[in-house]
Amino acid sequence: MNKLHPRNLAAAFAAIDAEAQAERARQPGAERRAAVALLTVAVCLLMIHYLKFETSFEAFLDWVGQQTGDTGFTRVLRHGRWYELYTELWWGAVHLLGYVVLPSLVIRFILRERVRDFGDAVSEGKVAADQARTAMLAALQRESTPDAPAEESAN
Repeated sequence: MNKLHPRNLAAAFAAIDAEAQAERARQPGAERRAAVALLTVAVCLLMIHYLKFETSFEAFLDWVGQQTGDTGFTRVLRHGRWYELYTELWWGAVHLLGYVVLPSLVIRFILRERVRDFGDAVSEGKVAADQARTAMLAALQRESTPDAPAEESAN
């Protein structure tokens, strides 16, 4: 409890500052990477939050119609029988763009690093989880498959 005494706060803050300076000296560019990562996360999550809705899809269709001068195509999409499927596809594409494509582009072209260095490697935990999943599926499959043919009742 003596460490948290107000007289010791200045020394604690000085130690924290010294540790931060040593970390910055050891990893140059870490602050830039952190800033780029935070900005990318903010932009991608906001993009997903606002663009995932059907109204955004409709606005996109309006924009495409204005750019191409073909409003008939967008009218066919809106009133076609597959419209709900198109809106779900829009939702999936927005999420794929925000969670995978844009972060990958930032890693590759802004941070100038390989995407595979950012969590795409197989870890021991993933291998163990895959083995456990395989064992559970095999056990479930054995339960659902009868070992012997069922006896037929006499009619």
